[in-house]
Amino acid sequence: MISLRARLLPAFAVCGVLVAVAALEACGSTPIRWESRWDAPYSDFDSASRSAFVEARERMEAREWARAHELLAPLARAHPDNIQIGVWNQELELLLLEEGAAEIDPVLAAIAADPEPFAALRRSYAQRAESLPSAPAFVLAARLEDDAIAAERLLTRALEIDPECAWAHYGRSHALLRNKGEEDRWQASRAALDRALELEPGHLAARRLQAWMLVQEGSIDAATSALEAWLEATRGDSRVAADQRVRVSLDLAMTFVLAGRANAARQLLVGLEGTSIGRARRLMILAAAQQALGDELAALDSARRAEGAAETGVLPLVQQALLYQYFIGDLDAADIEWEKVLERARSEPDLSTLLEGFRAQVMLERRASALEAAENGTL
Repeated sequence: MISLRARLLPAFAVCGVLVAVAALEACGSTPIRWESRWDAPYSDFDSASRSAFVEARERMEAREWARAHELLAPLARAHPDNIQIGVWNQELELLLLEEGAAEIDPVLAAIAADPEPFAALRRSYAQRAESLPSAPAFVLAARLEDDAIAAERLLTRALEIDPECAWAHYGRSHALLRNKGEEDRWQASRAALDRALELEPGHLAARRLQAWMLVQEGSIDAATSALEAWLEATRGDSRVAADQRVRVSLDLAMTFVLAGRANAARQLLVGLEGTSIGRARRLMILAAAQQALGDELAALDSARRAEGAAETGVLPLVQQALLYQYFIGDLDAADIEWEKVLERARSEPDLSTLLEGFRAQVMLERRASALEAAENGTL
């Protein structure tokens, strides 16, 4: 199952090739400034609920599932309108199902016994929203929807109840992006996100999505500013998972490389050494930063380590092939890496690997033609 946070908080596309920084136009921007509140609508904490929530999150980070559930489940029942608490209670339920620890909650244990437990959990939230309609109930039900259109419908129901629910506008922005059949999805998503931030400027998830959209639009300076502001605002914030902060740091490193700040990227990535989160991606971005700094051998070493860390995909191999071909000048070694790309693409036939496989085939054919021409004296 794809993790919920991965669905709702999209990560930037991994840079699997050497970055041509000059080809990107970085747009200047005013530094983004905002503050996150603990008393925002649908995320309002008093001192007691905040204390219990913080401890529950600490227990989750420590993988102490029983104690986390002991704290968080009653908190969610006592504060049904607090979407932030509901989100993390939902995350804990998903983790309990994934970890096979659902027996600590009788209701969740019954869901775990279903042949399709995650679908059963989704149905339970949808039924709850229908039986006791509220904006928070429909937002939480939408979070579990794999189908973007179904999620958007649930979020529309939430907005019918409360047009000023920032969580619903944020969720709708995300659902619109997922609906690739919609022609104007980007503009509609941007409008929904803008409305969410107008209602709650410190909405953490909306700010995260904003940074992602800025990168997709090529607004590298603005994206960098947004990511730096997000990391600063969420430092020590229990509403944000530690692994998410690592992934956002990787996003920031990528924008540093794209903005021509390779040394800043390298320093940031070195500070993340030792974490298993996003290891292959970290090493690929490090390779790009090292190449930009003119250290091709270090870049090649990082790309090789990325290959070892990556479970699937061809991007570390593509990095190595390009380094050998264009920067180190070892065309035979480049051919070996392109052959690996082609073989991987045949064994993992998804769109991205197929495209890289096609590029590898073109590279190898050009190399073979050049060798043949050289042998025939036609160069």
